[in-house]
This record gives sequence, C-alpha cells and structure tokens, in this order.
Amino acid sequence: MALLEQVYKKIVKLGLLPKLIRALPILPLILAIIGLGWISLLPDDGQYRRTYISENALLPSQAYSYFRESEWNIVRGYRDEILKFNREDKVGNLQEMQTWIEDIGFKTHIHTSEFGDTLYGIWHVPKGDDTESMVLGAAYFNSDGDFNVGGMALSIALGRYFHRWNIWSKNIIIVIPENPNLALRHWVNAYHGDLDLTGGSIEAALMLDYASDSDNFDYTELYYEGLNGQLPNLDYINVAVSVAEHEGSRISLHRTPKEELWNNDYTSRLTILLKSIKELALAGIRRPHGNEAFSGWRIQAITLKAIGFTGANDITTFGRIPEAVFRSVNNLLEKFHQSFFFYLMLAPRHFISIGTYLPSAGFFAGSFLLSCLDKMLNSGFEVNYLLKFAPNAALFFVAVVACALAITLGYPLLPTNTHYVLIAVSVVASVAVSSIKIRGYNNKEKRILLRAISALYYTIVLASLLVLNFSLTFAIGTFAIPLCFVNEYPRLSKPVNNVLNTLLLLISNPFILSVFFSLDFEGGVDEFYQGLIESWVYLDSYTWGVVVLGWGAVWAGTASSLMLVDLEREEKVNTE
Repeated sequence: MALLEQVYKKIVKLGLLPKLIRALPILPLILAIIGLGWISLLPDDGQYRRTYISENALLPSQAYSYFRESEWNIVRGYRDEILKFNREDKVGNLQEMQTWIEDIGFKTHIHTSEFGDTLYGIWHVPKGDDTESMVLGAAYFNSDGDFNVGGMALSIALGRYFHRWNIWSKNIIIVIPENPNLALRHWVNAYHGDLDLTGGSIEAALMLDYASDSDNFDYTELYYEGLNGQLPNLDYINVAVSVAEHEGSRISLHRTPKEELWNNDYTSRLTILLKSIKELALAGIRRPHGNEAFSGWRIQAITLKAIGFTGANDITTFGRIPEAVFRSVNNLLEKFHQSFFFYLMLAPRHFISIGTYLPSAGFFAGSFLLSCLDKMLNSGFEVNYLLKFAPNAALFFVAVVACALAITLGYPLLPTNTHYVLIAVSVVASVAVSSIKIRGYNNKEKRILLRAISALYYTIVLASLLVLNFSLTFAIGTFAIPLCFVNEYPRLSKPVNNVLNTLLLLISNPFILSVFFSLDFEGGVDEFYQGLIESWVYLDSYTWGVVVLGWGAVWAGTASSLMLVDLEREEKVNTE
C-alpha cells in the first residue's frame, strides 16, 4: 500500500494523468503500429522456436516403411482402372470402388447427402477394442476440381496394404467423398450422429491429394487450417513433416513455390507467417482441401498434396508418408493432448507459440478501448452529464446491431449477387453520411456516446475472439482501425473534415474491402461471398457472423454518428 501511495503521489505531482488524457487521440494509432511491429519481429532470430515431438510415444520414422516397389504395381492397377471411369458417373464409380474395398476385407457403405455421396469402408482390426480409429481419405475431385486419380488409387492400395498387417490397435477407415468440402463435412457430422456403420472415435485423419496419373512428383504441400481458428495438434504436423523429410520429400506450407523451399531467412519466414494468418482467417471461405471438414470434433486432420509430375519422388514415397504417420498415431494410448493447439507456422520446422504472438492482436483491442475513453474524456463534457444520454445512444446502437443481425441471418436467403448491392450501399453510405443530417436536441452528446459505445463493443468482440481465432481477430482489427479516427477535427475546414471522414469510412468498411480480399480468389467477389455464406450455413464457421455483427455493426454505428446534428445548439447559433 505504501508503494502504491508513493506511485500515486508521483503521478499527481508530474501531472501524468491529464497528459495521458490529452494524448488519447493518438494512442490508438500508436498501439496499432506496435501490434503490426510485433508481428514483424516474430520471424527474427531468437523470437521463434524449432518444432519438436512432445509425445514420446509417437516415434516418427523409427520403424522401417515397407510400402515400396512391391506395392507399386498394385497402385498402378487401381489407377489404370480408375482412369477408365466415366468421370461424370460419380455414383457408379463409387459403387465400383466399393466392391474393391469390400474385396479387401472392409465393411463399406455409401453415405448419400444433398451435397454428394461419400464412400467409406471400415476395417475393425483384430487387436483393437473397437473404440478408436484413423481415417485415410481422398476426394473424388480435389479442391481445385481436378480428378484425384492418384489419391484414390493410393488410398485403396494403402487400405489393402494395411489389411495385411496385424500391428494395428485402432480401426482404419477409408473415405472417398465426391468433394472435400460439403460432402465430406456432411459425412463427418453423420458419422458422429446417425450412421450405423462406425469404427469408434476418430483420433486422426489424413487426406491425400494426388490429382495426376504420373508416377513421380516434386514435393509435398501440407494443409492444416481448421475452421474457426481450430488447428490440429502440433505433434501431428511435426510427425508428418518428419516422415516426409525422412522419405526425401520437401514440405511446402501455404503454397510456397519449389524454388523457395530451401530458404530459411527472415523474409521467407515473414512471408509464410503472413500467409498463415491470411489462410487461417479465410479458412472455410477458400475451397477446403478436406482437413477442414473434421473441425469441431477433436480430430487431428491434415491434407497432403503432391505437386509436380517429374520430380525425384515417386508415388510409393507419397504412400510411405501416411503409412509412417499411421504407425506413429497407432502407438498412442490416449488422445493428442501434449504440444500446442494454438500456434503459427514460420516454416515446416519453425513455429511461434500463442504466448508470443497473442499480444499483437491484443494491441488492436486496446486501440479501440482507448478510442472509447478518448471519446468520453476529451469530449468537453462531464462524464456524469454524458451518461444521462447513454440509454438513447445505446438504444440507437442496439437498432444498428439488430439490422446487422437481420443481414447476417437473411443474406443466405436472398438472391445471388446480393453482395454487389451491399458493396454499392456501403459506398453510397460512406459518401452520404457527410451530407445527410439528423437534427435533434442533445445530439452532440448522443454522437459522442454512440462512437464510444461502438468502440467499446468492438473491443469486446476482439477480446472475445483473441484466443479462439487469433488470425481473424488480427485481420479484422487491422482493417477496422481507421474507425478509431472518424471524428470531428476543429482545426480543419468542414469540407476537408467531411472528405477525411469519408475516406476513413471507405477504407474500413468490410463489404468494400471484400473486393480487395477477393483478389486472391479465381472467381473474384462471387466466389468469395459464396465461400463466406456456405461456410456459415453448412460448415458452422462463424466468420460471416463476426464480420457483419461485429465489424459491420461498429462501422454502421460510427458512420451513423456523423449524421447527428445538435438542434439546440444550431438554433442558438442562428439566434445569435
């Protein structure tokens, strides 16, 4: 207590509190710059960590892998038969592959849904207790829409190969969905719901993407993004990376090109870090690769994709990776629980833990909190006087949130291309708020409170998502930061003030910025919104809700405040 008293007296003596209050308008920008700077420092030497296996029982690459040349002809045989398929007859082809899997010794079933059929087969291993299983899958068409001939052939050949071994303690499930998106997701949900043929709790899933009839490939891409910020246990990724590199295949993260796979400098690590934040924020919106379908069920899932046609690695090399991964997972006597579930990757062998990267997004939440305090303490009014009008401003903001909720729930039911209307309305609203005025008594106080409530609301939104989905929090915090500076600037003329506020609203609107976000999508804005809504409706992803109910509501509340004009003071000025 004595120490706190001395600190308090020192603060009063130096007059720090009034100085801090006067500095509040610039502090949100300073915190935002610190947040961005924090991220830029993470790839520097000494800030990141090298990956390691936390669970000793996994023992990756400790046993010899036998899926070699002797199995090559089996893979070729299945592949040649699949190449004869009429690719459009998906149901008939799945039934044909069903007979192959049944001949191996698996119990099979074709799960039918409105999003496509899914063939799956389960081998109840003799030594297991029928309570746990591992999934090996390959989509009929991969995320790029290509015929996954090598992946399906390899999955069935591996199922045949696994069936000859008596080492397994967990059931093995082979899954071939029509697509790695909604069809697979519906099967996963049905597996945990009303399917009669099941094999126990799924511990791990590995999807294979080999959309080529070539025997060779260059390197392997690994996808691990989950929905709503969920990630597989880092040990599972480390096992896959260790096995792949042991077999001589380089691992690429977030579509890193071949010529950069051997780079390990600051620039390459920063590039992968920023890509990982982007990919995790867009998980479910971009075309899923298959691993995303297992999110929400405590299933560790990854996708391996073979890239190239003429590399030094052959298809049996690609097959030895799931073999060794399954043998490692088979060693576990319990679920994955050690290592990290929250992390960011800088390279296949380097990562950042949650305690290191979390503060960067926390600074953006702090920016909006300080913006709220700035609106209240630097308004020129007593706080007690302002709070008398809080119910009116809060009711106004509740109405804004209600409109945002209506858009969130009603948008999926509206006609196609409605997003263009949202973008147009956002542009018009950004320009119109400077000219449209709502006159009323004590509007200045309500305007201040409305901005403060909006900033406080967004602080709560960001703080709530901070741990659950860091990447989404960091993204929406970064792009919404201009809202902290939408204000009246007495030193500027009214036209300049209006132009500045309009620009701030334009560059911070989520619907306008969606045009920028969609540049990385082949289908542009249409594909972006289709993925956003499908992930919200069918994949249980909350990104659309967060963007509209969080970011969109705060934007609308801040923009609306610019239209409030104090009639009482305006009449007084006119009288004088």
